[in-house]
Formats: sequence, structure tokens, C-alpha cells
Amino acid sequence: MAIVIISGPPDQVQETAQALRSAQINRRRGVMIVLKPNPKNKGAHDVRHQIEKLLAGDPLPEDPPKDLKTLNWKPNPMVLVPAALEGVLSDFEEALPGFTKFFGPVSKMDVG
Repeated sequence: MAIVIISGPPDQVQETAQALRSAQINRRRGVMIVLKPNPKNKGAHDVRHQIEKLLAGDPLPEDPPKDLKTLNWKPNPMVLVPAALEGVLSDFEEALPGFTKFFGPVSKMDVG
């Protein structure tokens, strides 16, 4: 498991994130590219919905367990974060306490 913060020119950040995403999917591993949540729209970019992309078919419980290992995660998931959205990790932490520690370590990659 890992959280990778990717910095550089936006087009290169996006290309790198998509390449890493494809590699994870080809290995049948979990992966998520963090998107900016829209608090007015509880749709696809909602933090809870994004976290559910890492779960193996289960919804995120309204009251998540303290031990995140008990949730049914996809194998060896990776969280890809464009540097411009690094602050959004606090929203993930609020929705699922322990998120950063559980999915860490946090690594930084500069593609510029």
C-alpha cells in the first residue's frame, strides 16, 4: 500500500497518474486517483465514494471500524494524489480516521 503525491506540470501529473493506475489495474490491485471533492454534489467525487473505489465491492460503512484492516480492501491498493490536491487528504482522514497511516507510507514524485 502507498500514497503517492505527484507534482509537476498538470498534464504530466495526469499522464503519470494514469500510467500508474493502469499498471495497478493490470496487476489486479486497487488504485485510486484522488479527485477534488465537490461538497455541493454527493456524486462521483464525494470523498466516501472515492474511498469505496479501494474496497472490493463493499460500501464504506457509515460508522467505519477503528481497525481498518477489517474492511474488505482490494489487494495492495495505491492512492495517487496530484500535488495540487494534497490538502484533500485531510478530507479523507476526516471521512475515515487513520486513512493516511493505513495507506501510507506517503511518497512524493516530481515529474516536472
